[in-house]
Amino acid sequence: MKMRTSLRLLAVPAALGLATAGAHAQGFLQWGTEFGVGDVDDLALAAVEFDDGSGPALYVAGDFDTAGGVAATNVAKWDGASWMPLGNGFDNRVFTVAVFDDGAGSALYVGGRFITAGGVTVNRIARWGGVAWSPLGSGLNGNPFGMAVYDDAAGPALYVTGSFTTAGGIPADRVAKWNGTTWSALDTGINGTGVALASYGNGQAHLYAGGTFSAAGGVSSDQIAKWGPAPSRFSRCPADIDGDGDADVGDFFAFVAAFAAGCP
Repeated sequence: MKMRTSLRLLAVPAALGLATAGAHAQGFLQWGTEFGVGDVDDLALAAVEFDDGSGPALYVAGDFDTAGGVAATNVAKWDGASWMPLGNGFDNRVFTVAVFDDGAGSALYVGGRFITAGGVTVNRIARWGGVAWSPLGSGLNGNPFGMAVYDDAAGPALYVTGSFTTAGGIPADRVAKWNGTTWSALDTGINGTGVALASYGNGQAHLYAGGTFSAAGGVSSDQIAKWGPAPSRFSRCPADIDGDGDADVGDFFAFVAAFAAGCP
């Protein structure tokens, strides 16, 4: 009996050693709590990596007053060791962040419910180059919820979506483009709130918008649509010639009628 007991006791550390070695071989992953006392004291809603010239860091935004015990109103920087504020922050909640090079170097762009950033009137969207906040024209008249960088063949630009209907004072129904100096609309926009944007594609990329809309650019499109070079623009399917949201026999007859009419 003693022999068996000894064998069992010897087997336990051996098994543990094997398990530990296996875990290291596969790469052990875990959640950490390395952000200092208190982390952020309320909602963190968006985060992105950005290098302001002092090295890459994590930028976090949302609806909070402190980060790691440091006063930081709705936006903060984590350099891997400590938290830092970005100026005086924002006077209201932040929903979305992105990094975009407008030709003057990469900058952090932040969108949300706020009117001022660092005491400067910016109207819901602002740029941080590493020293101070600045506006993007006259800003937006409604909240932005999503941002993405996309190149439509005219050069990379920052695209924004949300609940707004004007950008920089021009009509732009819930989606707009900022090229670094001016705002422009994307066709007739979308007919409901946009909440997310992403650039995706093999070869020729497109911009994808998601939200609570049912049409984009006048084309039926439930909750998601893509924007890109003609003829796709905002569309769901190139075969949907009559624009009813489905590729069916109606599209065949629409093609026949168009073909019979010929070119003007």
